[in-house]
Amino acid sequence: MAWHAPTHPGGRRRPSSSPGSLRQRVADYSVGTKRMLIVPVCGEDQSPAECAAVFNVMQVANSYGGSVVDYLHGVVGFANEWLAESSYGQFQLDATVTSPLHVKGYTYASCGDFASKTVGWTSWAPQAGALDVLAYAQAEAELGIARAGFDFAAIFIAKCTDLPFSGRGWVGIPGFAMNSPPNDMDPSFIHELGHNLGLNHGARLKAGSQGRAIWETGFIETNTPSPTGGLAEYGASFTPMGRGLTPDGHFALPAKIVLEWVADADTVQIPLGAACAPCGPYLLQPADTGVRGTGPLGLRIATPISSRYFWVEHRTKISAGSAAVVASAAYQPDSGDGGVVSKAVMADKIVDA
Repeated sequence: MAWHAPTHPGGRRRPSSSPGSLRQRVADYSVGTKRMLIVPVCGEDQSPAECAAVFNVMQVANSYGGSVVDYLHGVVGFANEWLAESSYGQFQLDATVTSPLHVKGYTYASCGDFASKTVGWTSWAPQAGALDVLAYAQAEAELGIARAGFDFAAIFIAKCTDLPFSGRGWVGIPGFAMNSPPNDMDPSFIHELGHNLGLNHGARLKAGSQGRAIWETGFIETNTPSPTGGLAEYGASFTPMGRGLTPDGHFALPAKIVLEWVADADTVQIPLGAACAPCGPYLLQPADTGVRGTGPLGLRIATPISSRYFWVEHRTKISAGSAAVVASAAYQPDSGDGGVVSKAVMADKIVDA
């Protein structure tokens, strides 16, 4: 059954009718060292001093001497440490951060007017007038830095209180924006990068019994209301695609499979209706240490929805001890530029399992 990635402040789904949806998967999309362009954005109505003042708060002021460029390099460095652990050393970013640009066609006084056109750059049909499109064009014109020379790219907006999000990014293709006060070293960066890598949000069950019957209704795939109380968007505590904090939160196991950081063969796969013999016990290796031990990383349990599975994995950092995390997620390895994982819904966390 087909599932639909929702359009929401945290991420924008790739339009199913776009030319890009017909493209083949990009080889090594999430493996290796990838070049990334980051452009800090100010309004053309701001003076250099006014632009610097908006950026010069929190971490930028306290730890980076007022330099947003140095801060963003620090953000990427923090992300790379986390990515090295999460990807088992298989994915890194090599970032170029430009000086802040006063983007023509964008005013800080009317920054809220860009709520629906913050992210619009694609390699096949960039949205005219989108803020990132304007910023990348200006970076090329003023600095000689072409967006086309990078694998990933993002803009960092001088905080606009009229934009109703801290980050927005495409799901499954490159491109995101951050509109966050720099209050820590992960100002929505890893969350929005996760969207670009093909990951939807991490949610949790909000009500109802925690069992197969909920997911066999298929309400996630059909975008219809849940008959059992639904789910809390961003509610999953084990992944930065929900409310999991870095560096302790890691992407869900199906995400690491789609990203080619681990393989399907690293899970015990239990087909629908199969009588397992024996049914365990299974000793699962921790999925959040960056060290690949001997043995399976998790269980993949089939459901009547052909693309959606229950996943059980072993986590060590999200509680005061080892925990078994049970989640439900579909994954589409051939969607987007590098594969797509649906909303991963946390059904249970069993501490000291």
